Amino acid sequence: MESPWLVQGWKTLFESYPEWIVAGLGTFLVHELCYFIVYVPFFLADFIPFLRNNYKIQPAKDNDWSLQWRCFKRLMFLHCVIEFPIVLLAHHGFRSVGMVTDYEQIPSWWTIAWQMVVFLAVEDFYFYWIHRLLHYGPFYKNIHKIHHHHAAPFGEHSIVMTAY
Repeated sequence: MESPWLVQGWKTLFESYPEWIVAGLGTFLVHELCYFIVYVPFFLADFIPFLRNNYKIQPAKDNDWSLQWRCFKRLMFLHCVIEFPIVLLAHHGFRSVGMVTDYEQIPSWWTIAWQMVVFLAVEDFYFYWIHRLLHYGPFYKNIHKIHHHHAAPFGEHSIVMTAY
């Protein structure tokens, strides 16, 4: 049984904005929020001496603010220029195979669960093939090799490597 405020909030979103904004931009913004919330503890750990000295794989190699900032700027570029269009295309693709975004009937937890499995499988499939392509010749030299710039991994760097 759905909560009335959840149904009303969902309905208001779809009545106020086009579906591609709610589903596409909304998905992207929720992803960004979750992505960076997960990163915060790793970021903080890099600047807490006890954690850095006892748990960092390469404690002698510091990750200074300039490395963090450089990585963050590259990450934001990748998310906005590559990932956001992929989210928009994925939304269109999922719609074309029958998945619906309907505020009249919020999906059951079971529907959400099986769709998440499908989404994860699709993401894993395209990530594998894109990553494999990035290890090929000019793609490796001009794109993928960038994540090897850092001598010691850090939280954001580990997350950024998935974007390359």
